[in-house]
Amino acid sequence: MHAAFALPVHTNGEVGDPFQAVRRMWDTCRSVFLANVSPSWLLIVDESMVKWVGRNMPGLMVVPRKPTPMGLELHTVCCAVSGILVNFEMYEGKERMEAKQFVGEVNEFGPINKSTALTLRCVQPWFGSVRLPSPSFTLVLPCIHSKIKCKLTLMLVLPTKGRVLVADSWFGSVACALELFLHGIFSIMNVKTGTKGYPKQELMVVVDGIKGKSEEARRRRRER
Repeated sequence: MHAAFALPVHTNGEVGDPFQAVRRMWDTCRSVFLANVSPSWLLIVDESMVKWVGRNMPGLMVVPRKPTPMGLELHTVCCAVSGILVNFEMYEGKERMEAKQFVGEVNEFGPINKSTALTLRCVQPWFGSVRLPSPSFTLVLPCIHSKIKCKLTLMLVLPTKGRVLVADSWFGSVACALELFLHGIFSIMNVKTGTKGYPKQELMVVVDGIKGKSEEARRRRRER
């Protein structure tokens, strides 16, 4: 079968594109998914692996911690209600990913990093899915960056009017959550406390009795 079957090569005019042989196939799959599946209000973004079966594979990589450790890494978006894959993006190597849309764009929170840019691209088809009613109010966010006086003019919104993205800590950050909100998407993310802009001091006021450094806090942690 391998001797008689071959995928047609469709060039996009880019010299040296390692994905040239399969790019049209992946692009067509993505277009068909987006055209035929309308996801629910709840989306999930994560990483997936396309298994290597012993033949040439552009983007072949090894990630030992994955259930399928060898193959092509995809960043996928699924509808959490139906379980259907609705969008994805191939990992094309460090240099090519750094040249993609949104990377390095500067806004009031600073330049957009690679993980936030990737998240934005994955959910871009659903930008603006929140219909913002009036009236408006001002939300002051002093903890984003010590050198930036950050104020956002937001609208009163109901979460049931927009989509919600669920993500783990690889995608999650304060800046990513704010970027998604500005594009009309709510988010539920694991955000590490060391992430830039994390309001650690503000939260410690609430959880100091357990997470603090006092003897009473240590005693409570031991008893848990």
